[in-house]
Amino acid sequence: MNDLNSLQDKLKQNLSKKKFLLVLDDVWNENYNAWLALRPPFDASVSSIMRTVPDYSLQCLSEEDSLHMLAHHALGRDDFTGHPDLKEIGREIVKKCAGLPLATTTIGGLLRTKENGDAGRDILESDIWNLPPEKSDIVPALWLSYYYLPSHLKQCFAYCSLLPKDYEFNEEEIVLLWMAEGFLNAANTKRKIEDLGGKYFKELVSRSFFQVSSRDISQFVMHDLINDLAQFVGGEKYFKRERHVEMKRPSLTRHSSYVMDDYEEIKKFEKFFEAKSLRTFLPVNNKKLQYEITCYLSNNVLNDLLPRLKCLRVLSLKRYFIFEITDSIGSLRHLRFLNFSYTEIKGLPDSICTLYNLETLLLRSCQKIEKLPSKIGILENLCHLDIAGANLIKEMPSGICNLTNLRALSNFIVGQGDALNIREMLNLSNLRELKWSEVFNEDLRKKDVETEVLKLLQPHQQLKALAIMYYAGLAFPSWIEDPSFKSLQSLKLESCPNCKLLPAVGKLPLLKDLCIKGMSSVSSVGCEFCGENWSSGFPSLEKLQFEDMAEWREWKACKFDCLRELLIVSCPKLIGTLPKHLTCLKTLVIRKCQDLVVSISNPPMLCVMEIDGCKEVMVGSCMDLWSVKKIKLSNISKFGCEMMMMSESKSMKVEDLCLNGWEKLDTFWWSCLVPLGSLRNLNVQHCPEVVSVGATKEEEKAELQQLDIPCNIDSLRITDCEGLEKLSKTLHSYLTCLREINIANCPKLVSLVADSLPSTLKRLCIRECDNLVCLLLEDGENINFSTTSLIESLQINNCKCNTPSFG
Repeated sequence: MNDLNSLQDKLKQNLSKKKFLLVLDDVWNENYNAWLALRPPFDASVSSIMRTVPDYSLQCLSEEDSLHMLAHHALGRDDFTGHPDLKEIGREIVKKCAGLPLATTTIGGLLRTKENGDAGRDILESDIWNLPPEKSDIVPALWLSYYYLPSHLKQCFAYCSLLPKDYEFNEEEIVLLWMAEGFLNAANTKRKIEDLGGKYFKELVSRSFFQVSSRDISQFVMHDLINDLAQFVGGEKYFKRERHVEMKRPSLTRHSSYVMDDYEEIKKFEKFFEAKSLRTFLPVNNKKLQYEITCYLSNNVLNDLLPRLKCLRVLSLKRYFIFEITDSIGSLRHLRFLNFSYTEIKGLPDSICTLYNLETLLLRSCQKIEKLPSKIGILENLCHLDIAGANLIKEMPSGICNLTNLRALSNFIVGQGDALNIREMLNLSNLRELKWSEVFNEDLRKKDVETEVLKLLQPHQQLKALAIMYYAGLAFPSWIEDPSFKSLQSLKLESCPNCKLLPAVGKLPLLKDLCIKGMSSVSSVGCEFCGENWSSGFPSLEKLQFEDMAEWREWKACKFDCLRELLIVSCPKLIGTLPKHLTCLKTLVIRKCQDLVVSISNPPMLCVMEIDGCKEVMVGSCMDLWSVKKIKLSNISKFGCEMMMMSESKSMKVEDLCLNGWEKLDTFWWSCLVPLGSLRNLNVQHCPEVVSVGATKEEEKAELQQLDIPCNIDSLRITDCEGLEKLSKTLHSYLTCLREINIANCPKLVSLVADSLPSTLKRLCIRECDNLVCLLLEDGENINFSTTSLIESLQINNCKCNTPSFG
């Protein structure tokens, strides 16, 4: 269908005499004619029904709330205390923002970058606030934020108009594209280019042009209105193909993107043949569920279209089901960025080595590729080479040492018995990530050679992140612990099985994130880890992770004044206690450390505590855990509390509590449960002595094996409690907030009295309770949930009870 009328008639025909719910989400267009064009298929009886449902209008922010938000983004505080001159200007600015959070946030980010005291007045008095709505659909506050961007950030931001709405991206992905387009040429060396790109990216984040994704904190998104702004300022120079929109003036288009379809025919790209000056060919997978797919691309695109786009700098064929890259790729001499990740290609043509400008080559998970081109060393501008998951590659080609600008090499694969091969790396001093082959065959790995090579691979001192993985050498070189690496913030040492001592990385002044994993020969961590002055080691460390340390027994810990996260996982021989005085600790995770005693001494900022499979947990009193909101305690041999005062537990803030693998009920936590007024979610697993679940009442005091729970919980989950026989009769009158009960694998649960269930209950799920026969009313009759209950969802799976599921 090529016209709107035909489409509307067909839609109206299909909707006739049918019930449906139409949800229009995230609609910003208030154009009256557009709404009139939408309505015809819903006219007559449909539209009359629609009009019986009242609108729900979301209210804008109040002036005071807007003022607080502006102060937060402009000054990093909740109000304008200490800045009375800005407060009045701020009040006038938030009035112009009309209660829109995004507008207030972006103006706050703009003010944060202005050192001039008159900047607020300049922003307030700008003529852009008076731009007539018919001139632009862009909110004036967003226009202002763009107007005040430096020119170098304007072009970087406009380039992001190629990203589809709701697309999630990371910093490296965008910086590599900016680098390929020449937007970072202000840096005078290859090494500094990416650092400059990172700086630009963070500045756009600080100005709220990019926002951290709510789904994944390592990813970023652009608000729809920001995306609209980027498209507007990008103009005809940028083309993002959405639905069936065609390129209007191909001769002006320089950068293009499109959302991938399952099958891509040449017809989709007809206009591209006219885009002779196209620099960017960027297909994007924008599946909202973030599962990745493989798509099919016509050979006509590969063989006829792409070779004609002689100006291309960025070419991605990621996730296309293609088997071969032809020699014609060598004719695209301006290419700087190539992405063949997740394709079926078996190799790269030799002509790729004529792409002298190439900076990024991505071959991630190309599982059929067997080798890299023999002359790859000619590509002296190559900075990024990613072959992770390309498991058929057996060795690196000769000449790899000529890639002196290489900063990221996902894997370095040593050829069988070829010590000379690893010496190829001696000139690669710009590497940030170094990963040897994962195959630890004693006949193939040369420990002394690898030790010597890593000693000679000292990178530049401005390095910010370094990862060393699958290194078979006997010791780490001294340069790793050199305090002259004053910019190093992230360090990962993983699966280096022959190293018995950790390097003294406590001397690194700005190290914030340290991961030690799979160091199977390390048995002791002490002063050598912290440095000569061990008491003042790790001055900036915020996250410390130890994992899979099979022989680690002793830890003589130093002070960690800034530590926020501590994770110790699968260290079965570790004994002793944890470091003390962790005043900044927010997250503590200990798993599978069977001999470890976890002693907790009033960490004032602790929010999350997860301990699983430890010898003992000791706390001084309930007040040592007063700040914790989420607690998970599993398979702990002993839990001790020196001063157990039940009145103190009322002051605790715990909202989520999971107790797993507790064999005895007469312990600290069972006594503390009832006073926990903050508790919302309770999860009980593998506790065999729990017979009944309820609340303490006079008539049930005889039930010594009853698990008493607080009255304010919202969700109750009971799993693998083999002794559970019933839910207390008092539940319906005592638990006034309970909305969900989930019971699984409790074989002694025979029946459930529905009258004891709280009236607030919305969801009841019972699974794998082999002997559950029926759900009963108080008088013993089978329950009919469809007429007697407010439950919205009932699920009964793999039980003898034949009550159907619904909801």
